[in-house]
Amino acid sequence: NAEYMGLQGIFVVLGRLYDDEFDKFHDHDTWPGLVLIVLHLALFAVFVVGLRKSLQGESNYGKRYFLTRFGQRGCIWFLSLPVTILICEIFPPYYRHRIVTFSTLLLHAVAISLLTLQFLTRGEYFRFSQMSRNILPGAKPL
Repeated sequence: NAEYMGLQGIFVVLGRLYDDEFDKFHDHDTWPGLVLIVLHLALFAVFVVGLRKSLQGESNYGKRYFLTRFGQRGCIWFLSLPVTILICEIFPPYYRHRIVTFSTLLLHAVAISLLTLQFLTRGEYFRFSQMSRNILPGAKPL
């Protein structure tokens, strides 16, 4: 994770070298921006492979349901930038920066909200994790 953050930081800085180009309409119009999109797609592929392995090894229906919903929400996170960049190509160039910025922020906010609800409420994750177990002796169960 730290390596990814370091790589992303390097490519963001490299992308700033192209800020003055007249044909650049958003941060991902340059080769460093395209590398960032490829990194997002590579992380998505790793996420899907890990999710499939987790689902194959799980026989409990509740856990499979939880993993499926986690996968759907994770896909929103990983694919929001590449899909937004692809879709914004149909719009006039002078709208692309606004579309990329707004859409990516909106989709990331939706994904974070859904993941937060999944992990921090008393739903599927609560039942299957250690959060539902009481560690204090003599305490009533949650």
